[in-house]
Amino acid sequence: PERGTRWVGRSSATIAVDTLSDSAFLPVYGQSLAYPPGHKSMRTRRYYIYILASRKGALYIGFTGNLAVRIEQHRSGLVGGHSARYRTDRLVYVEVAEDPESGIAREKQLKSWRREKKVELIESANPYWDDLAAQVV
Repeated sequence: PERGTRWVGRSSATIAVDTLSDSAFLPVYGQSLAYPPGHKSMRTRRYYIYILASRKGALYIGFTGNLAVRIEQHRSGLVGGHSARYRTDRLVYVEVAEDPESGIAREKQLKSWRREKKVELIESANPYWDDLAAQVV
């Protein structure tokens, strides 16, 4: 999404971004990926913690520095293991981390959660489990 764009459901709306939380994680669905001018995150690379789902409900949690490329790798079958076996190819949740250490720690935290808690997290940001990939590609 472009700076100042906020994704709401299946459409986008331009908003004025005045302030955003300085927390390490910024959920994507329903919040802006843009930072206000001069924010420290504009000068650093972004890292993504993401959850993919299959049509049958299997979940995959991952971490990457290039979300669009990673999603394409999952969809084209270049990522083996759990993702290929269960065909987890629908992006249902994304968080942004400002550094790799906090991103990897968050990925591990999410992976340690019980399924019910993961589902609650997804549904709090994406209640209809829409595929969010078009918003990040």
